[in-house]
Amino acid sequence: MRKWHGMVLIIMALLAVLGGQAGIAAAEDNAATAADFKDIEGHWAKAVIQDMAGKGLVSGFPDGTFRPNDSVTVAEFIRMILMCLTEKDETGRVWWAKDKLSLLPEWGYSFINNATTSFESGQPWYQNYVLTAKNLALVQNEYDARYNEVLTRERAAAMVGKL
Repeated sequence: MRKWHGMVLIIMALLAVLGGQAGIAAAEDNAATAADFKDIEGHWAKAVIQDMAGKGLVSGFPDGTFRPNDSVTVAEFIRMILMCLTEKDETGRVWWAKDKLSLLPEWGYSFINNATTSFESGQPWYQNYVLTAKNLALVQNEYDARYNEVLTRERAAAMVGKL
């Protein structure tokens, strides 16, 4: 499990270096911030977790934990990779980052500015992220009713490759 979390943190750090931002998100938008995480003291990834939280891209769970030793679920990873491509605008709205949009060909805008694109929690919390991922063809229906399952490294790599 430690290797899996290490891989996720390395991917996020790499995306941060290449794209300027990276994000790890656990469960809900109303979760704890890095200063409140009860379970990262002494953890080997504490500095990375705090850095990501400081950028507003990492969230923990409503009980004030981050759970750094838990496996990453499909839903968490989908949100994680989507949030790597976003930024907050001057009104506080989270949307696609301008520097990421500039990399797209003009025809690509119809895919990302679709009515199914949303970076807010739904019911369940991951619903809008999944719809956005489906819109971008990062996933199809292979995870339907299984978004809380642990994601394998191979499937994570496949999603990153499609991205």
